[in-house]
Amino acid sequence: MTRRHRAIRGPALPQRSIRLRLTLWYGGVFLALGAVLLVVNYALVDAALPGDRERLRQQVAENLGVDPDSFRPERGLRPGGGADQLGFGELIDQAGAEVESDLLNDILLRSGVALASIGMISIVVGWFLAGRQLRPIRQVTRAARRISNDNLHERVALAGPHDELRELGDQFDSMLERLEHAFAAQREFAANASHELRTPLTIIGTELEVTLSQPAPTKDELAETHRVVRTALQRAENVIARLLILAQAEAGIGAYERTDLRDQARAALEDRRPEIERMRLRVATNLESAPLRGDTHLLSRLVDNLIANACNHNVPDGTIDVRTKPTADGVALRVENTGTIIPADRVAGLFDRFARLDRSRSHATGGVGLGLAIVRSIAHAHGGHVSAQPRPGGGLIVDVHLPAHSQAAGPKPRPSSGTEPQSAPVTWDGIPSPSKSQAH
Repeated sequence: MTRRHRAIRGPALPQRSIRLRLTLWYGGVFLALGAVLLVVNYALVDAALPGDRERLRQQVAENLGVDPDSFRPERGLRPGGGADQLGFGELIDQAGAEVESDLLNDILLRSGVALASIGMISIVVGWFLAGRQLRPIRQVTRAARRISNDNLHERVALAGPHDELRELGDQFDSMLERLEHAFAAQREFAANASHELRTPLTIIGTELEVTLSQPAPTKDELAETHRVVRTALQRAENVIARLLILAQAEAGIGAYERTDLRDQARAALEDRRPEIERMRLRVATNLESAPLRGDTHLLSRLVDNLIANACNHNVPDGTIDVRTKPTADGVALRVENTGTIIPADRVAGLFDRFARLDRSRSHATGGVGLGLAIVRSIAHAHGGHVSAQPRPGGGLIVDVHLPAHSQAAGPKPRPSSGTEPQSAPVTWDGIPSPSKSQAH
């Protein structure tokens, strides 16, 4: 039987802060460089001392009035001429060696004491300097702990020179600004979705209550109640279905398949034939093969939403122009329709969720203001973009550009500058693709 030994762990060490680590680095680097300087200084002094010993012999010889060469150890000149006495050169060398040793030891001792003292001072000074340099990071940390979804309007607002820490604070403020807009959009979306779903439920409840309150409702009254309830249910189902498609587009592409925008456009026009015939719309097409890889279901919803938007916001006896074509870096789709005049400054807002130019008409046609928002999300999920511009005389021109081989894992983030990335310009029979009024 195998015995399992439990690993013995020692006490957990306290977590070292970056301020302490910086201080230790400052002190360690200073001590290391100081030690190198001490060694170099010691070597230089040691190399210079033999020259000082030679000068010492020369000075003694000059004071005694004899030849300096006679004081060299090999000459054997001795005081008083005795053979047993130590030569002057040997005495001078011995005294010089003792002086040299004492001097080097004194330099080493004093330098070591000075290095240790200044090293301690450098650690203390490094502690305060590190704290001063890290003050902006502590300010950002306090702001991150303090700010929640209830006070996203607050900012760090770092002051000081435009260095890396100031850039960190500015980027943190930019992130807070994006989060504030995202939370506001999410709250607005939840409110609009709740309103769109609550309205048909209220209609159903009111209609049923009125009908059931009558003692003997007639067949016509029951038929009218059925018609109103059915219409309200269809409206609620339409809202839920579009919200599910929007959520699917924003979640990213699950599987990529080969498809063709030309086939998608033909199928969407055929599905919308009853609406087109009811409004007596003239349809013009120029459908070239536009193959790509993507989510077939989402791409069909993109094309269908554009054509449905062109039908719902058209005028009787109006026109719809649908074009597809390959481009240098992908495929392009254009849907152009006649209709009411749209102010140029309101075109970009058409791609927002629950956006409507004419709310009463949208309710009549069953629209909930999610059609173009879904188009934008699907285009982003495939790595593409969508742009729009008012049509001269009334109506709208919408252009969609998609890469031929999309590998996007999810929806692209909305650009902070309010514009979308541009691909190579697409020309439709000499008419350039719009680039100013873009969805964002």
